Amino acid sequence: MTTRLETAGSNETVGRIAVGVSGAGSNLRALVATSRRGALGGAVVLVFADRDCPAVAWAAEEAIDTAVLPGLADREPSAKATVPRLAQVRAG
Repeated sequence: MTTRLETAGSNETVGRIAVGVSGAGSNLRALVATSRRGALGGAVVLVFADRDCPAVAWAAEEAIDTAVLPGLADREPSAKATVPRLAQVRAG
């Protein structure tokens, strides 16, 4: 699925990017900055983690959708049942 992003007077079709995070979010911030400059080929539209962390809080402050999915990092097959929930968070 693609999304329309209007930047600098243009109307481009770009990819939608979900980013998994686990800590402070330094890599997330760099990805978002690159995306906002139009140099990433997509927009960060969702940030997800298996627990609350500073990166999730920062994404929420930046008006990026977030999802906390406990058990996502577990190695047990039953925990992987949370993965379809991730797709439902930002399916539209």
